[in-house]
Amino acid sequence: MKITDLSLIFIGILLPMIIVVYVNVSFTIKAQEQEIYYKQVIDIASEDATKQMKEVENEDSSIDYGYSGSESNKISVNAQVAVDTFLDSIYNNFGIKGNEAAESYMQLFIPAIAIIDYDAGNIKSVEKALLHLGEEVMITRDREKILNSDKVILPGVGAFGDAMSKIRQYNLEEVIHEVVEKGTPFLGICLGLQLLFDKSDETPGAEGLGILKGEILRIPDKEGLKIPHMGWNSIKIKKGARLFKDIPEDSYVYFVHSYYLKAGREEDVTATTEYSALIHASVEHDNVFACQFHPEKSSEIGLKILKNFVEL
Repeated sequence: MKITDLSLIFIGILLPMIIVVYVNVSFTIKAQEQEIYYKQVIDIASEDATKQMKEVENEDSSIDYGYSGSESNKISVNAQVAVDTFLDSIYNNFGIKGNEAAESYMQLFIPAIAIIDYDAGNIKSVEKALLHLGEEVMITRDREKILNSDKVILPGVGAFGDAMSKIRQYNLEEVIHEVVEKGTPFLGICLGLQLLFDKSDETPGAEGLGILKGEILRIPDKEGLKIPHMGWNSIKIKKGARLFKDIPEDSYVYFVHSYYLKAGREEDVTATTEYSALIHASVEHDNVFACQFHPEKSSEIGLKILKNFVEL
């Protein structure tokens, strides 16, 4: 075989193979360099945020455990400052600080818990409790942010009918169904639990989200008991309930409600309490969890329940 023939073989076969290998090696090196850089950015942002995680004494930064007003029921944190510092550090290191479009796009890739904002009460208390647990949290009604979140919470204090009107006004009903259907862990709290069902005695004719089976009934009048039910009640816990992992039986949690859940599927019920009637205090079905009580107002037990949800 002539040298010129060998040259042609080299040029036609071996050279492209060498180029492909070179490109692959170069791409791998580049990818490794980018991975190292991204890790450095995250590490720097975490260090910057950690510096902000120290106790403060101003009232606005406290988590109020329950409604007693006792100083022993409060923990002071400035976790929101830490979260903002974390994000600012990332924006600066990627050179997108001040670019609102780029910042919003970047947030889609930062693992976070979305608290759905539909103008309901008690949202900030849930946010503060999660921040205390060290979680990245955002209060939002933005469709893409909700759908891209690691977990989603629907809190709320208020009236069933008004809440559903707001949810539909902000085009959140379809988003909530999408979140549930894609398997994202979803938690309803207090009114957020009630909205997951078809209807409520509180607002006849108003349609709920219809995600779970059951009915929302008014707590029956009973001598010696006040309605609304406001206070601490012990709960009976179903063995194996994911939301109540390592929670002792008969733990006390904080309730504020005039209407209660009677679940349509007994197997969904994970916790019960007694107050004029047997109240289904918590349910879970696949990736959907809900509690009638306020974990964010239920001291260390409540924080542990929220932590269990976060760690699903």
